[in-house]
Amino acid sequence: MALVGQLHKRISQRVLDPLTATALAIRERKQQGGASEQAILVSCDVLYIRKSILEKVWRLLRTRLPDFDVNKLLLNARTRTRPQASQTRTSESVRRQARTRA
Repeated sequence: MALVGQLHKRISQRVLDPLTATALAIRERKQQGGASEQAILVSCDVLYIRKSILEKVWRLLRTRLPDFDVNKLLLNARTRTRPQASQTRTSESVRRQARTRA
Protein backbone atom coordinates (compact mmCIF):
# COMPACT_ATOMS: atom_id res chain seq x y z
CA MET A 1 0.00 0.00 0.00
CA ALA A 2 1.34 3.44 -0.88
CA LEU A 3 1.65 5.76 2.14
CA VAL A 4 1.89 9.53 2.08
CA GLY A 5 2.67 12.01 4.84
CA GLN A 6 6.22 12.98 4.01
CA LEU A 7 7.82 14.34 0.85
CA HIS A 8 8.32 10.94 -0.74
CA LYS A 9 6.03 7.98 -1.37
CA ARG A 10 6.67 4.88 0.73
CA ILE A 11 5.31 1.41 0.06
CA SER A 12 4.08 -0.42 3.14
CA GLN A 13 4.90 -4.14 3.30
CA ARG A 14 3.65 -4.82 6.82
CA VAL A 15 2.38 -3.24 10.01
CA LEU A 16 5.30 -1.72 11.89
CA ASP A 17 3.65 -0.68 15.15
CA PRO A 18 0.44 -1.78 16.87
CA LEU A 19 -2.53 0.57 16.76
CA THR A 20 -3.30 2.16 20.09
CA ALA A 21 -5.87 4.37 21.74
CA THR A 22 -5.10 6.68 24.62
CA ALA A 23 -7.96 7.71 26.90
CA LEU A 24 -8.31 10.43 29.48
CA ALA A 25 -11.35 10.53 31.76
CA ILE A 26 -12.03 13.78 33.61
CA ARG A 27 -14.48 14.29 36.45
CA GLU A 28 -15.12 17.33 38.57
CA ARG A 29 -16.99 16.66 41.78
CA LYS A 30 -19.15 19.46 43.12
CA GLN A 31 -19.42 19.78 46.86
CA GLN A 32 -22.65 19.79 48.87
CA GLY A 33 -24.76 17.78 46.45
CA GLY A 34 -24.02 19.76 43.29
CA ALA A 35 -23.93 17.99 39.93
CA SER A 36 -20.55 16.70 38.80
CA GLU A 37 -19.13 17.24 35.32
CA GLN A 38 -17.34 14.53 33.40
CA ALA A 39 -15.83 13.94 29.97
CA ILE A 40 -13.84 11.25 28.20
CA LEU A 41 -11.22 12.06 25.55
CA VAL A 42 -9.86 9.25 23.35
CA SER A 43 -7.09 9.61 20.77
CA CYS A 44 -6.96 6.70 18.33
CA ASP A 45 -4.16 5.77 15.91
CA VAL A 46 -6.50 5.35 12.96
CA LEU A 47 -7.31 7.27 9.78
CA TYR A 48 -10.92 7.90 10.75
CA ILE A 49 -13.62 6.61 13.09
CA ARG A 50 -16.67 5.15 11.39
CA LYS A 51 -20.10 6.16 12.60
CA SER A 52 -20.92 2.50 13.30
CA ILE A 53 -17.91 2.27 15.67
CA LEU A 54 -18.93 5.48 17.41
CA GLU A 55 -22.46 4.12 17.90
CA LYS A 56 -21.06 0.89 19.38
CA VAL A 57 -18.92 2.92 21.80
CA TRP A 58 -21.98 4.95 22.81
CA ARG A 59 -23.96 1.74 23.50
CA LEU A 60 -21.10 0.30 25.52
CA LEU A 61 -20.75 3.49 27.56
CA ARG A 62 -24.50 3.63 28.24
CA THR A 63 -24.32 0.06 29.56
CA ARG A 64 -21.18 0.44 31.67
CA LEU A 65 -21.56 4.10 32.72
CA PRO A 66 -25.31 4.79 32.75
CA ASP A 67 -24.87 8.26 34.31
CA PHE A 68 -22.35 9.37 31.67
CA ASP A 69 -23.58 11.79 28.97
CA VAL A 70 -22.24 10.28 25.72
CA ASN A 71 -22.26 13.77 24.19
CA LYS A 72 -19.22 14.43 26.41
CA LEU A 73 -17.18 11.75 24.66
CA LEU A 74 -14.56 13.05 22.23
CA LEU A 75 -13.00 10.52 19.87
CA ASN A 76 -10.05 11.81 17.87
CA ALA A 77 -8.50 10.01 14.90
CA ARG A 78 -4.84 10.83 14.38
CA THR A 79 -2.22 9.64 11.97
CA ARG A 80 1.11 10.84 10.67
CA THR A 81 0.82 8.95 7.40
CA ARG A 82 -2.14 7.63 5.47
CA PRO A 83 -2.84 5.50 2.41
CA GLN A 84 -2.47 7.43 -0.81
CA ALA A 85 -5.86 8.43 -2.23
CA SER A 86 -4.82 9.70 -5.65
CA GLN A 87 -1.45 9.56 -7.41
CA THR A 88 -1.96 12.86 -9.25
CA ARG A 89 -3.36 14.86 -6.37
CA THR A 90 -0.73 13.58 -3.97
CA SER A 91 2.15 14.24 -6.35
CA GLU A 92 0.92 17.79 -6.94
CA SER A 93 0.43 18.47 -3.25
CA VAL A 94 3.90 17.09 -2.43
CA ARG A 95 5.52 19.31 -5.07
CA ARG A 96 3.55 22.33 -3.83
CA GLN A 97 4.60 21.62 -0.25
CA ALA A 98 8.24 21.23 -1.29
CA ARG A 99 8.14 24.59 -3.13
CA THR A 100 6.71 26.41 -0.10
CA ARG A 101 9.42 24.98 2.16
CA ALA A 102 12.23 25.99 -0.21
